[in-house]
Amino acid sequence: MSELKWDAPGPGGWKWDAAHVAGPTSPAVQELLPPSMAAGFQVFTAAYGLPISHIQIRYVNGYSYGSPQFADLSAREVPPPVAAERALTEKRWREELRWWTAEERPALQALQRDLRSVDLDALDNRSLADHLDAVADNFRRGMKTHFTLVGATAIPVGDFLAHCGRWGLPLEECLALLVGEHPLTVACAPVRTAIGDTRPTSLDEVRSVSPEAGAALDELLATVGAWGIGRYDVTSRTLADEPSAVLAAILADPPPRPSAELLRSKVPDDERALFDELLVEAQFTFSARDDHAMVGGIGSIGVIQGAMKAAAQRLGLGDGVFHVSLSELAGALRDGSALEPLVQERAALHAAAVAVTPPPVLGEGGGPPPLLDMPGPLGRVINALFTYMGAMDSGAPTGIGTAVARGRAVVAFEPEDAIDRIEPGDILVTTTTTPAFGAVLPMLGGVVTTSGGALSHAAIVARELGISAVVGVSDALVRIADGVTVEIDPSTAEVRVVA
Repeated sequence: MSELKWDAPGPGGWKWDAAHVAGPTSPAVQELLPPSMAAGFQVFTAAYGLPISHIQIRYVNGYSYGSPQFADLSAREVPPPVAAERALTEKRWREELRWWTAEERPALQALQRDLRSVDLDALDNRSLADHLDAVADNFRRGMKTHFTLVGATAIPVGDFLAHCGRWGLPLEECLALLVGEHPLTVACAPVRTAIGDTRPTSLDEVRSVSPEAGAALDELLATVGAWGIGRYDVTSRTLADEPSAVLAAILADPPPRPSAELLRSKVPDDERALFDELLVEAQFTFSARDDHAMVGGIGSIGVIQGAMKAAAQRLGLGDGVFHVSLSELAGALRDGSALEPLVQERAALHAAAVAVTPPPVLGEGGGPPPLLDMPGPLGRVINALFTYMGAMDSGAPTGIGTAVARGRAVVAFEPEDAIDRIEPGDILVTTTTTPAFGAVLPMLGGVVTTSGGALSHAAIVARELGISAVVGVSDALVRIADGVTVEIDPSTAEVRVVA
């Protein structure tokens, strides 16, 4: 195969999204994600008056590259300054999250359970193709919902952090005030209550505690079993594949949220009421971020996997099925077309792409558009979004927690590839993690990632569970060998090889 080319996929600058997808993306996600993401983004950016339309996603040798697109403001029904003022005055995010919690979330969960309950072996080829279409539609709906709700978290949280920055308050101490119930913590709560003070060593032992514990466990697995835990892709392992991780999540003991009084005392007297208001809104919205990411998108991974594996068995593709899209699979089931040549071609490209590190930026520029200095509510909304984005990926090592952690380094390009090697107290060194990987964190002594900032998923889950972490150590996979002893110091954001 000829050498890979790294041409910009369009005009302007394109930034590699290493924070979410470390390796090449499957054709299934390449087909489904970009239009769903753009559609959701365009809803929230217009609603909050943001001059950005969406993040355009394109793939180069399978790697995800993004480029922010400015909106045609003349086409919007509500001018940006008016939209921004309304959003802040009416606290738009509260109605959005009410809709999510009361309506869309249960509807998506019910739909995913219905899709998972289908007896795929009983379907003929055309019916299985129809099922693939339904699975794809479910993913599109969930991901559009997730990105529609980005503003409901990003704006109030970013607004709180932007004001805290103006007041000179440390970022990590401010984020500690937002620790709440992670979606996995919430899902595990009924089982945790049912087992009481017992410490079962397996899911079978959980079931044996009481009928209530068994029923709660069944409900938990029905809720989280399809959640992907490593890759943001259909190739991810799921929590259903990892009973020890589910058990660890059940037995986890998240630390309580600290008091806000010390930070509040550092705010000027005449602005403490504003601090209180902003904190309430940030706490109200913060836990929803990973919730709609999990239920809306990552929760669909296991559903898609099951359908693709059933199609692979019919078509004799084996694991090669993950080199074709859902529409290509559905088409082959309907018309009997052969996919083997396409699978072989894409498998070769994937193997070549996995072996390289892609350029961080293609084309001219890259990264977010320049911060616009605007007055009034619109400027406040824009500043909130940029503050939030900056905390997601600061471009420098960021420490989470206060305790120094020391342990054996388990190094893996994809976090799920390390699961079978993890022992209690180990330090996971990887690229990035999904929110569902929080089930594995209680097994660890600490986490180091090559990408992300204080608001990355790895940082949020580590903070939620009281696990020490340093995120955004770009050379960690190169500098740290598997099996060495490392020490991570969150207070200085340092990672040291000690033996």
